[in-house]
Amino acid sequence: MPGNKIKRSTAGECLVFFVYRCEYDQRVRNAIIRFSGRIKSYGGEKLGIATDVMVLCAPDDSPWKNRNDWCVALLGFPNQKSARLWFISEPEIKQHDFPPPSDGFLIFSVRIRYPPVTGRLTFCWTELSSIRSKGELQRDYVDPMATLMDRHNIDHGLVFINDKDCDQLDRLRDCWLPYHAYYRLDVYDSEDEICRFYQSDDAKNLVQVRNNLCATTQVAFTIDPKIC
Repeated sequence: MPGNKIKRSTAGECLVFFVYRCEYDQRVRNAIIRFSGRIKSYGGEKLGIATDVMVLCAPDDSPWKNRNDWCVALLGFPNQKSARLWFISEPEIKQHDFPPPSDGFLIFSVRIRYPPVTGRLTFCWTELSSIRSKGELQRDYVDPMATLMDRHNIDHGLVFINDKDCDQLDRLRDCWLPYHAYYRLDVYDSEDEICRFYQSDDAKNLVQVRNNLCATTQVAFTIDPKIC
Protein backbone atom coordinates (compact mmCIF):
# COMPACT_ATOMS: atom_id res chain seq x y z
CA MET A 1 0.00 0.00 0.00
CA PRO A 2 1.31 3.49 -0.76
CA GLY A 3 3.20 5.10 2.07
CA ASN A 4 1.35 8.42 1.92
CA LYS A 5 -1.76 8.82 4.04
CA ILE A 6 -5.02 10.68 3.59
CA LYS A 7 -5.54 13.15 6.39
CA ARG A 8 -8.75 12.71 8.32
CA SER A 9 -10.10 16.05 7.07
CA THR A 10 -9.16 15.57 3.41
CA ALA A 11 -12.34 14.07 2.00
CA GLY A 12 -14.64 16.77 3.37
CA GLU A 13 -18.25 15.68 3.06
CA CYS A 14 -18.22 14.57 -0.57
CA LEU A 15 -16.23 12.25 -2.83
CA VAL A 16 -16.13 12.63 -6.61
CA PHE A 17 -15.41 9.46 -8.59
CA PHE A 18 -13.89 9.36 -12.06
CA VAL A 19 -14.19 5.87 -13.58
CA TYR A 20 -12.41 5.38 -16.88
CA ARG A 21 -10.51 2.91 -19.04
CA CYS A 22 -6.79 2.53 -18.30
CA GLU A 23 -5.79 3.68 -21.77
CA TYR A 24 -6.94 7.17 -20.73
CA ASP A 25 -5.03 7.17 -17.47
CA GLN A 26 -2.27 9.59 -18.45
CA ARG A 27 -4.78 11.93 -20.06
CA VAL A 28 -6.89 12.00 -16.89
CA ARG A 29 -3.80 12.46 -14.70
CA ASN A 30 -2.65 15.41 -16.79
CA ALA A 31 -6.10 16.98 -16.57
CA ILE A 32 -6.26 16.54 -12.79
CA ILE A 33 -2.86 18.18 -12.41
CA ARG A 34 -3.97 21.11 -14.57
CA PHE A 35 -7.26 21.68 -12.72
CA SER A 36 -5.97 20.93 -9.21
CA GLY A 37 -5.59 24.66 -8.56
CA ARG A 38 -9.14 25.41 -9.71
CA ILE A 39 -10.76 22.77 -7.52
CA LYS A 40 -9.09 24.41 -4.50
CA SER A 41 -11.21 27.49 -5.13
CA TYR A 42 -14.24 25.26 -4.49
CA GLY A 43 -12.66 23.74 -1.38
CA GLY A 44 -11.69 20.54 -3.22
CA GLU A 45 -8.51 18.54 -3.55
CA LYS A 46 -7.21 15.53 -5.40
CA LEU A 47 -7.02 12.34 -3.31
CA GLY A 48 -5.47 9.77 -5.63
CA ILE A 49 -5.87 7.24 -8.42
CA ALA A 50 -6.27 3.46 -8.53
CA THR A 51 -5.07 1.78 -11.73
CA ASP A 52 -6.17 -1.72 -10.73
CA VAL A 53 -9.81 -2.46 -9.86
CA MET A 54 -10.67 -5.88 -8.44
CA VAL A 55 -14.19 -6.99 -9.37
CA LEU A 56 -15.42 -9.19 -6.53
CA CYS A 57 -18.82 -9.82 -8.10
CA ALA A 58 -21.07 -8.26 -10.74
CA PRO A 59 -23.99 -9.18 -13.02
CA ASP A 60 -22.97 -10.51 -16.42
CA ASP A 61 -24.11 -7.32 -18.18
CA SER A 62 -22.27 -4.96 -15.84
CA PRO A 63 -19.62 -2.69 -17.42
CA TRP A 64 -17.40 -3.52 -14.43
CA LYS A 65 -17.42 -7.16 -15.52
CA ASN A 66 -17.32 -6.60 -19.27
CA ARG A 67 -13.90 -4.96 -18.99
CA ASN A 68 -10.89 -5.57 -16.75
CA ASP A 69 -9.03 -2.33 -17.37
CA TRP A 70 -10.85 0.25 -15.23
CA CYS A 71 -9.18 3.04 -13.27
CA VAL A 72 -10.72 5.11 -10.48
CA ALA A 73 -9.70 8.65 -9.52
CA LEU A 74 -10.99 10.29 -6.34
CA LEU A 75 -11.44 13.97 -5.52
CA GLY A 76 -12.68 15.37 -2.21
CA PHE A 77 -14.99 18.37 -1.76
CA PRO A 78 -16.66 20.04 1.23
CA ASN A 79 -20.11 19.16 -0.16
CA GLN A 80 -21.90 18.05 -3.31
CA LYS A 81 -22.97 21.57 -4.24
CA SER A 82 -19.33 22.68 -4.42
CA ALA A 83 -18.45 19.58 -6.44
CA ARG A 84 -21.22 20.29 -8.97
CA LEU A 85 -20.32 23.97 -9.26
CA TRP A 86 -16.71 23.01 -10.01
CA PHE A 87 -17.81 20.35 -12.49
CA ILE A 88 -20.05 22.60 -14.59
CA SER A 89 -17.37 25.32 -14.74
CA GLU A 90 -14.31 23.11 -15.39
CA PRO A 91 -12.92 23.66 -18.92
CA GLU A 92 -10.72 20.53 -18.85
CA ILE A 93 -13.77 18.26 -18.78
CA LYS A 94 -15.16 20.04 -21.85
CA GLN A 95 -12.04 19.40 -23.94
CA HIS A 96 -12.53 17.22 -27.03
CA ASP A 97 -9.68 14.90 -26.05
CA PHE A 98 -11.06 14.26 -22.57
CA PRO A 99 -12.32 10.64 -22.42
CA PRO A 100 -15.72 10.52 -24.16
CA PRO A 101 -18.83 9.07 -22.46
CA SER A 102 -19.08 6.49 -25.27
CA ASP A 103 -16.00 4.81 -23.80
CA GLY A 104 -17.73 4.22 -20.47
CA PHE A 105 -16.19 7.22 -18.75
CA LEU A 106 -18.39 8.38 -15.89
CA ILE A 107 -18.24 10.96 -13.12
CA PHE A 108 -20.43 10.98 -10.02
CA SER A 109 -20.34 12.33 -6.50
CA VAL A 110 -21.50 10.83 -3.20
CA ARG A 111 -21.99 12.33 0.23
CA ILE A 112 -19.89 10.72 2.96
CA ARG A 113 -21.31 10.15 6.44
CA TYR A 114 -18.13 10.43 8.54
CA PRO A 115 -14.34 10.89 8.04
CA PRO A 116 -12.49 7.64 7.26
CA VAL A 117 -9.74 6.35 9.53
CA THR A 118 -6.48 8.09 8.67
CA GLY A 119 -4.21 6.06 6.39
CA ARG A 120 -6.81 3.67 4.98
CA LEU A 121 -6.63 3.91 1.20
CA THR A 122 -8.44 0.72 0.11
CA PHE A 123 -12.11 1.07 -0.77
CA CYS A 124 -14.86 -1.43 -1.47
CA TRP A 125 -17.81 -0.12 -3.50
CA THR A 126 -21.03 -2.15 -3.38
CA GLU A 127 -24.21 -1.77 -5.42
CA LEU A 128 -27.36 -3.69 -4.46
CA SER A 129 -29.95 -3.61 -7.26
CA SER A 130 -33.04 -5.53 -8.43
CA ILE A 131 -34.02 -5.81 -4.76
CA ARG A 132 -36.75 -8.38 -4.17
CA SER A 133 -37.74 -7.15 -0.70
CA LYS A 134 -36.29 -4.01 0.85
CA GLY A 135 -37.52 -4.97 4.31
CA GLU A 136 -35.90 -8.40 4.17
CA LEU A 137 -32.70 -6.99 2.73
CA GLN A 138 -32.41 -4.49 5.58
CA ARG A 139 -33.29 -7.02 8.27
CA ASP A 140 -31.46 -10.10 6.99
CA TYR A 141 -28.41 -8.59 5.29
CA VAL A 142 -27.73 -4.86 5.79
CA ASP A 143 -28.14 -4.77 9.59
CA PRO A 144 -26.33 -8.05 10.41
CA MET A 145 -23.53 -7.19 7.94
CA ALA A 146 -23.01 -3.85 9.70
CA THR A 147 -22.78 -5.66 13.04
CA LEU A 148 -20.29 -8.16 11.62
CA MET A 149 -18.14 -5.38 10.14
CA ASP A 150 -18.16 -3.60 13.52
CA ARG A 151 -16.70 -6.74 15.08
CA HIS A 152 -13.95 -6.76 12.44
CA ASN A 153 -13.17 -3.03 12.95
CA ILE A 154 -14.07 -2.17 9.36
CA ASP A 155 -14.91 1.43 8.38
CA HIS A 156 -18.22 0.45 6.81
CA GLY A 157 -20.89 2.71 5.43
CA LEU A 158 -18.61 5.66 4.78
CA VAL A 159 -21.22 6.05 2.07
CA PHE A 160 -24.62 4.40 2.43
CA ILE A 161 -27.39 5.37 0.06
CA ASN A 162 -30.79 3.78 -0.38
CA ASP A 163 -33.57 4.83 -2.74
CA LYS A 164 -34.94 7.26 -0.13
CA ASP A 165 -31.60 9.11 -0.17
CA CYS A 166 -31.06 8.98 -3.93
CA ASP A 167 -30.10 12.67 -4.01
CA GLN A 168 -26.89 11.72 -2.20
CA LEU A 169 -25.59 10.24 -5.48
CA ASP A 170 -25.16 13.02 -8.03
CA ARG A 171 -24.72 11.62 -11.54
CA LEU A 172 -22.49 14.32 -13.01
CA ARG A 173 -21.71 12.70 -16.34
CA ASP A 174 -23.38 9.82 -18.22
CA CYS A 175 -23.45 7.60 -15.19
CA TRP A 176 -24.22 3.91 -15.82
CA LEU A 177 -24.80 3.15 -12.15
CA PRO A 178 -28.25 1.54 -11.66
CA TYR A 179 -31.24 3.48 -10.39
CA HIS A 180 -33.40 2.23 -7.47
CA ALA A 181 -30.36 0.65 -5.85
CA TYR A 182 -28.52 0.71 -2.53
CA TYR A 183 -24.89 1.90 -2.52
CA ARG A 184 -22.23 1.39 0.14
CA LEU A 185 -18.58 2.40 0.37
CA ASP A 186 -16.40 0.68 2.97
CA VAL A 187 -12.76 1.40 3.80
CA TYR A 188 -10.05 -1.16 4.57
CA ASP A 189 -6.34 -1.33 5.25
CA SER A 190 -5.71 -3.48 2.17
CA GLU A 191 -7.37 -5.61 -0.49
CA ASP A 192 -6.11 -8.69 1.36
CA GLU A 193 -8.21 -7.59 4.33
CA ILE A 194 -11.29 -7.46 2.10
CA CYS A 195 -10.64 -10.96 0.80
CA ARG A 196 -10.07 -12.36 4.31
CA PHE A 197 -13.27 -10.79 5.56
CA TYR A 198 -15.47 -12.09 2.76
CA GLN A 199 -13.89 -15.55 3.00
CA SER A 200 -14.93 -15.84 6.65
CA ASP A 201 -17.83 -18.20 7.37
CA ASP A 202 -20.02 -15.45 8.85
CA ALA A 203 -19.57 -13.21 5.82
CA LYS A 204 -20.16 -16.09 3.41
CA ASN A 205 -23.47 -16.86 5.08
CA LEU A 206 -24.60 -13.26 4.77
CA VAL A 207 -23.48 -13.09 1.13
CA GLN A 208 -25.64 -16.13 0.42
CA VAL A 209 -28.61 -14.37 2.01
CA ARG A 210 -27.86 -11.24 -0.01
CA ASN A 211 -27.65 -13.17 -3.28
CA ASN A 212 -31.17 -14.49 -2.70
CA LEU A 213 -32.52 -10.96 -2.24
CA CYS A 214 -30.81 -8.80 -4.87
CA ALA A 215 -28.21 -8.47 -7.60
CA THR A 216 -24.81 -7.29 -6.37
CA THR A 217 -21.90 -5.44 -7.89
CA GLN A 218 -18.83 -5.16 -5.69
CA VAL A 219 -15.44 -3.75 -6.64
CA ALA A 220 -12.31 -3.00 -4.62
CA PHE A 221 -9.44 -0.64 -5.31
CA THR A 222 -6.52 1.02 -3.54
CA ILE A 223 -5.75 4.62 -4.43
CA ASP A 224 -2.25 6.01 -4.69
CA PRO A 225 -2.06 9.69 -3.64
CA LYS A 226 0.80 10.25 -6.09
CA ILE A 227 -0.78 11.44 -9.33
CA CYS A 228 2.09 13.05 -11.29
